[in-house]
Amino acid sequence: MPDSANNEKINEIESSKNEYTEVKRKTMHLLILLYPISYNILPRTTTLIISGGLIVADIIVESLRLTFPAINKFLLRHMKGFYRDAEKNGISTLLWTFTGAFFTMYIFKDPQVVTAALLYMVFGDSVAGLVGVHYGKTKLGPKKSLEGSLSCFIACFICGIIFLPWQIALLGALTATIIEFLPLPFEDNFWLPLASGFALTFFRSIF
Repeated sequence: MPDSANNEKINEIESSKNEYTEVKRKTMHLLILLYPISYNILPRTTTLIISGGLIVADIIVESLRLTFPAINKFLLRHMKGFYRDAEKNGISTLLWTFTGAFFTMYIFKDPQVVTAALLYMVFGDSVAGLVGVHYGKTKLGPKKSLEGSLSCFIACFICGIIFLPWQIALLGALTATIIEFLPLPFEDNFWLPLASGFALTFFRSIF
């Protein structure tokens, strides 16, 4: 019994740490909101230059971090909670987020499509992660839950309906939710805005 109680206590502590880490990551993830904001305020070329510069800067930081253990240790200590265990000795998912946002703004020319796709990445992914961690009881896979996916759909639909007709917003939200759910290579933040951009462009052509 004591061992069982200790194991439960350890599991609770680990769960609490995981939730805390996810909250910190998703809070920082909201800074990506600067992408759709800058895209709608600054000239498109300027936004692409800044976005591309962030990718280059992140590649340099990641290269230094993974090449020199002292730099990696320093960043992990001062950015505690922002790196998942798999990222501590591997590439941060931030690179895929930057890259996905850049290509979304570069490929698609419709401001409404670009803005909605970027907001899907900002809010859809964040809400899915937070709800999934705290309230995800109905598991749909190792890291996904029904509650998280439904929250993603609702968040994406709300984001889409601001800029798009309700039919397109509905289909776009469904597409984004499917992309967020699928175990795609790289990171869902890379595919989420890109795939949503293609889907929204297609839906706009038929409605």
